[in-house]
Amino acid sequence: MFAKASEAKWEEVSNFYKVTFLEGGQYLTAFYNPSGEFESLARNISTAMLPLALQKDLQGKLQNAWITDSFELYGKNGTEYYVTVENANEKTLYRSNSTNWSIYKRIQK
Repeated sequence: MFAKASEAKWEEVSNFYKVTFLEGGQYLTAFYNPSGEFESLARNISTAMLPLALQKDLQGKLQNAWITDSFELYGKNGTEYYVTVENANEKTLYRSNSTNWSIYKRIQK
């Protein structure tokens, strides 16, 4: 599936096998189930790479907060986007596979 991958680093994470590697000039992370079947593929992206509707919706969530992480995940559910927004008191992970964000996880600092 990733014939030109290099710099592969494997680890076991929550009953999945995770491999991070370089292919086509970008670092990717793939996840496989215990049977060795492909589950999903992730890559870090800048918020400028998000669909325009998600960029616009994200702006309303940034009052007194900043983005610390954003990535794209492709798997059985199609393409999903995740963005972590932090402020002094909490960290919120948003998820979307359409035009709006929903809260996936919130952590108090």
